[in-house]
Amino acid sequence: MLIAITENHIRSKVKRKGQLGKCPKCGNEVIAKCGSVQIWHWAHKAKYDCAWYSGESEWHREWKALFYPSQIEVYINQNRADAIDSTGRVWEFQNSYLKGEEIKDREQAYDNLLWIWHLKGQQKLITFDKYLSNNCYEVKWYKLRDHRRYDEGSTKFDS
Repeated sequence: MLIAITENHIRSKVKRKGQLGKCPKCGNEVIAKCGSVQIWHWAHKAKYDCAWYSGESEWHREWKALFYPSQIEVYINQNRADAIDSTGRVWEFQNSYLKGEEIKDREQAYDNLLWIWHLKGQQKLITFDKYLSNNCYEVKWYKLRDHRRYDEGSTKFDS
């Protein structure tokens, strides 16, 4: 995660090695991870039953790092959005397989959603069946029965 609650109850990115904070979701202690290879981020000090405990890829953190602290890991309608820009558009960054139900849940939770899908190494999971005349992609996800239509304005692919 890129945001923790630090001194004076401020939402903050990591500022220094050894910095401590609290997880915004569960309230348990998190510690700053400040290596030279990955983006500095927060991690739970101990394993907890927390929805935010699962690790994020470096690709995911790099995208989120482009936003201000107040714009990332924001709760909307009981869901944690990866980022929300100044226009109110929600940005979701997806680097790994996501079940169809989870895709639908997020699409229903956010009024104005932009998906950023990381395709590197996942070419076998996704096929573009059609490019429709109304600027929509028709996408078939491996292991999902239905085709999904994505407007060019609501979906971007990063390879």
